[in-house]
Amino acid sequence: MARSRAWPLVAPALAALAGLPGAAVVAQAAQSPVVSPVGQDSPAGRQCGQCERVTPTARPTTAAVAVPQVAPATATADPTPQWAPAPPPAAPCFRDALATSPAMHEWQADFAATLASQTLQITPAPTAANQDRHPAPAAASANQTPQVPAPAAANQDRQPAPAAAPTKAPPAAQDPAAPARAPQGPSISDAFAAWFAAGAAPDANKPLLAALAAAPVDGLCWLSAAHAGAADDPARRKAIEQAERDFALAFLKLQRATNITFRGQYEPLAMLQPRVGEFFFTLLLEPPDWFPTTQRIELVPALRDLQPRIPAAARVDAIVRLADDERREPEPLRRALAALLWQWDLKEQGQREIARLTAETADGAADDRLAALLALADFHNQLRAYKAAAATYRAAMVLAKASKLTLKPLTWYSAACVHALAGDVERGLAAVEQCATLLASPDLDSSLRLPRTMFDTDPELAALRGDPRFAAALQRAFPPAAQGR
Repeated sequence: MARSRAWPLVAPALAALAGLPGAAVVAQAAQSPVVSPVGQDSPAGRQCGQCERVTPTARPTTAAVAVPQVAPATATADPTPQWAPAPPPAAPCFRDALATSPAMHEWQADFAATLASQTLQITPAPTAANQDRHPAPAAASANQTPQVPAPAAANQDRQPAPAAAPTKAPPAAQDPAAPARAPQGPSISDAFAAWFAAGAAPDANKPLLAALAAAPVDGLCWLSAAHAGAADDPARRKAIEQAERDFALAFLKLQRATNITFRGQYEPLAMLQPRVGEFFFTLLLEPPDWFPTTQRIELVPALRDLQPRIPAAARVDAIVRLADDERREPEPLRRALAALLWQWDLKEQGQREIARLTAETADGAADDRLAALLALADFHNQLRAYKAAAATYRAAMVLAKASKLTLKPLTWYSAACVHALAGDVERGLAAVEQCATLLASPDLDSSLRLPRTMFDTDPELAALRGDPRFAAALQRAFPPAAQGR
């Protein structure tokens, strides 16, 4: 199919991505500051008062690379941080890291409320007709109570975290200096004791999950310490591991509901390593009957946070086979796995995907080429090559404008995120303003609207929030009369 008349306007932007003459975008992107990593590094060597262990060094700050060439052989991404929890047999406590983790701010109250409203199904007994729920392994049956004391109240200085799902009303604003909400209901120790004494049945652990959710930092510390303390009690240890899996699945499900994905989102679960990582790898590579194969893609962001280093060769080979299986595996899963392999410096699948998407941007109808550009930008973002993602979004904006195609609010939001991560605050704010203009329209379809909480809590927008233009844009997009919609 012939190229549209808009092609001459888009060609310079794409040429910039390909490293060809006329690379105006490259020259502009080269002036952008380096990427600021998402999340907060925890101070190395700080003592944890709860379990009297020293927290490990957090991930090192890394810089973004310049805009990569489109040719697969030259595409690069940010260096993979070499970070992992302390090795067994010690039971590390990441209290300082958790207290500053973006994932530990908003979701505490949401998690407890979701469990209380019974909208989060975690561990029903597996049946042939029930494929979308998560049962735990066989229950332990010892009438014992845990000997690990319940931790103290959770740390107060939580950082911003993922927003609520678009279908939920934004939570009420809280004073960051105000004390955290006190956990309601039984303590973690009491909830576990009652559940364990009753036989640790998978369908009876809701009070325990609610207690863990009410104080998630303490919950993760408690589970980690309780597991280490149950080495001589196989029945109790098995029940604790079941609770860990259930809690990890609940965490995964809640994070998925936020519609936000960011680097470090699942690092709080490192408290339960290596057990949770092994569990997630099993669900990905050998999913049981009760786990829907369509949800395997949701495991990949968690595994990227929990497994920054390359695993054993047999596991890598299994992931490569999944990523290469074009006949049976869906494209989004294969693309996510290519990004996981890229993180381990295995770039064949990622380079192939970049080449394929780049070819699709060069020919065809304008809307098809725009879709390919947006997919390429998203893939660069998955590779954490933020400047390449930002340059590709700019090429998409040029094509959309020339072809009189309208970009959705979510596209402008994503462009704002990658420009912020690439250090280009001006372009990030411009994308936020474009998004706000669309959201302010009363004619915008309700399915395209974004919740205010995404802008308020997404860590990827942190570099933009201090500018008055950011607040002004949100005021326009979410006027007081529309806050509840």
